[in-house]
Amino acid sequence: MVTAFLGILESLGLVAFQTTNGSDSQIYIRINSVRRMEKATHTLHYRNRILEKVIEQHHLNVAMLDHVFTTEAPGQTDSERNRNYTTWFWNEIENFFFGIIPPEVQEQAKK
Repeated sequence: MVTAFLGILESLGLVAFQTTNGSDSQIYIRINSVRRMEKATHTLHYRNRILEKVIEQHHLNVAMLDHVFTTEAPGQTDSERNRNYTTWFWNEIENFFFGIIPPEVQEQAKK
């Protein structure tokens, strides 16, 4: 019933929608209100918090990549350095995915 109603609204050009099936069925509705979007984006106080969060996360990811690929591991021989770096690298990656961000990465991401 809902899908039929949304189909009628879409044919009138009022909304766009998409459905996904499976164990977690969902309906995504996008309301076509170009005028409201233009009005909102042309004000001085407009902020897109979702976009800001995506940009912050991007800067954090870039800083983390820079951190893990430019840090040198201690050791006397190449073999020892490789072993130490590999262990350190995977610990850093695991911590990152658990939300444990090194302070130097957090500082770099803020710049």
